[in-house]
Order: sequence, then structure tokens, then C-alpha cells
Amino acid sequence: MALVRSRVPSRRASVAVLVAVVALVTVVLAVIRGAESAAGAGFGGVAGLVFVLSGPWLLEPVVRRSPAAALPAAVGLYTVKAVAAIVLLAAVVEVDSVGRRLDPAGIAAALVAVAVVWTGLQIWGWQRGRVPTYDLDDSPS
Repeated sequence: MALVRSRVPSRRASVAVLVAVVALVTVVLAVIRGAESAAGAGFGGVAGLVFVLSGPWLLEPVVRRSPAAALPAAVGLYTVKAVAAIVLLAAVVEVDSVGRRLDPAGIAAALVAVAVVWTGLQIWGWQRGRVPTYDLDDSPS
């Protein structure tokens, strides 16, 4: 029996691509807008990576134990992550705190870059994955 190589990108490859995108955005903003923007991009990139990568990492054990619990767990996890992201960004962008050293435009640029690339990787993976997305009825048509 021959081994079949998956055409779906591995999680490790996806992480490498996302880290490279964050590094690229940080360097570009450092050159164009300066150190504050680069610091913001670094912070936003790390926050974005934690946001998108924590979902699969935390949901995988739930899906293995009980596939029926996957949807409620995913919705609950997404709600918790969204609230945490709002609280974190509100604290960071606050002018009287760390926000003086982080450029909100840099944070936003990195977050948008991570979200767009993550979405593209997910679409690419689903197009190449051999995952049935529907169940055919056994009755004749």
C-alpha cells in the first residue's frame, strides 16, 4: 500500500506562514511609520495569532471526545475570545496606558493581515481536504 500525501497544509506550515506575515507587516511598518507602529504591529500580530490559533488547539480534544459538543464548544470559545479581544484592545489603545507606545494603526494592520491570511489558508485547506460536507440519503431519487 502506498502512502498518500495530504494536499492540505499542515498546522505547522500555517503557523509558519502567519508568523512570516506578522514579521513582514512589522518590518514594513517600522520602515514606513517608525518604532511605535512596528511595536503595535508586533503586539497586534501576536494577539491575532493567539486568537486564530487557540480555536483549533482548544477544540480538537472536544471534537475527539464528543463530536456533538463541537458546535456549542466552538460558539462558547468564540464568544470568550471575542470578549477577551475587546477587553485587551480597549486596555492597550487607552491613551493613559500602554497605548502611548503602541500605534493603533499598526495593531489594526497586523490584525487584518493575520485574519485575511488565516481565512485564505482555511479556504485553501478546505478546497484540498477530502472532508465530506454533506450526507447523501440512501433512498432512491
